[in-house]
Amino acid sequence: MKGCMYLQRHFAPLGHILITLLRERHGIDSWCGYVLDRANLAFLENQKEIPYSALLLEDDVVAQYKNEVLDMEYLAALEREYGIPNLWPHLICDRVIRYNLYRRAYPSDVSLYSHEEMMRMVQTTARAIINFFDREKPDFIFFSVVGNLSSMLLYHIAKKKGIQTLLLDGARIGIKYFLSERYDRSTFLEETVARLRKSLRPGDPRFREAERFLAEFRRAPRYFLEASGGAGAVLEGFKRSRLAHFSFLSPRKFWRSLRWTLFAFSEYARKSRREDYIVMHPWHELLDKVKRKARILRGYGALYDEPVAGEDFAYFALHTEPEAYPMILAPFYTDQLWLAKQIARSLPLSCKLYVKDHPVMTGLRLRSYYRELKKLPNVRLLHPKVSGLRLIRESKLTLTLTGTTGFEAALLKKPVILFGPMYYSRLLGVKVCSDINQLPYLVKTQLEEFRSDETELVTLIAALMEESIDLELVQMWDLGEGEREARRKWLIPLSDLIAKKLGVT
Repeated sequence: MKGCMYLQRHFAPLGHILITLLRERHGIDSWCGYVLDRANLAFLENQKEIPYSALLLEDDVVAQYKNEVLDMEYLAALEREYGIPNLWPHLICDRVIRYNLYRRAYPSDVSLYSHEEMMRMVQTTARAIINFFDREKPDFIFFSVVGNLSSMLLYHIAKKKGIQTLLLDGARIGIKYFLSERYDRSTFLEETVARLRKSLRPGDPRFREAERFLAEFRRAPRYFLEASGGAGAVLEGFKRSRLAHFSFLSPRKFWRSLRWTLFAFSEYARKSRREDYIVMHPWHELLDKVKRKARILRGYGALYDEPVAGEDFAYFALHTEPEAYPMILAPFYTDQLWLAKQIARSLPLSCKLYVKDHPVMTGLRLRSYYRELKKLPNVRLLHPKVSGLRLIRESKLTLTLTGTTGFEAALLKKPVILFGPMYYSRLLGVKVCSDINQLPYLVKTQLEEFRSDETELVTLIAALMEESIDLELVQMWDLGEGEREARRKWLIPLSDLIAKKLGVT
């Protein structure tokens, strides 16, 4: 058996360790890879553990567009073969090409590329991936994430060629992760749910464990981000005062910031390939950091409202932006300002819409964004530090694009409306809005006819626990190469799960 791995930036060193484990523990000793970031390519080419048959670097693939001659017949053939139903979804989810993210911070979302250049990028990337698969002939490809042009094309081309795809997804229960063969459905989880529906009984230990988790969550709800370790620091950090964001001006932290700035500029000066499309110019990074700090210093306090006790409201939790999941699963709803307007006019006349932004977006959005929201007469804009779990409990309805907020609401027996499919969207109390014209009627149904099936919910939780493994993914990103053994230990369960799904155990 031959494997291929999508070695995405932060995941690349972990992916290599995962490959060594799959080779040592399960005998998968033939490997190729699609690599993001030139530094990761250098590491993989210099290591002696795995003799990769081929490593394809995204920077080199994308760079070929500059000399690519646009072939409209070839593009049309690609669209017929790999379109969903056209090729725009492959580009729309790419935060670098389409929105200039990573090179500039949100809200600077103007692409550096013209329509014609984007078409050439699709053409050259698809051609390179097709040739790569034809040469290497892997039996499967593993993704830590699907969320840009190359990964979308890799996924769909692999599907068409009969190459098995395995994707990692978070269970939103502690630090648990599971695998799926599709990004728009949780295939293995769905099979397990179907099996447990027939066999799981209240006396079963798996049923009792799921019931205990559900009871504990309802007794003391906890954010998934907090359970996942490093990401929870985002929430904790936001609880600080506004001025605390400027602690970097203290002498010790100022000099540390200055050293980082000098290091960033010197690293950029030493880069041999500064034209790589993902390379961030340090002066842009510095400018965007200053802008964000200035927004935080000015604050948004005058724009925020307070929740009103006893008031009927629906809760709309904003996503971070731009975000891969919504752009893939709910591509026509990712303008959240527009979507909030549609939700506000879809509610009963006496019902307010409470909107709360994600803490990660602090200082990134312009005040004009929030002022536009506040033009809606039935909208209250809440401070991001207001507990989303409290709002879910007190709301009549929770709405989110594809967020964890929806799962938390389902656990708390609250009606949910999503705008894209998630693994929990098949629960009785969760509805997916696929037609914005039907949203007012969907809201009415959820408010007046909401039902929740406790057995169905417990069965889903039991299936998640059976299908998932504990994975300290966020913490592993922060470990250095000197802690390689810790990374290996944490990745063993994932290597065993992959082998199980491949049928090689």
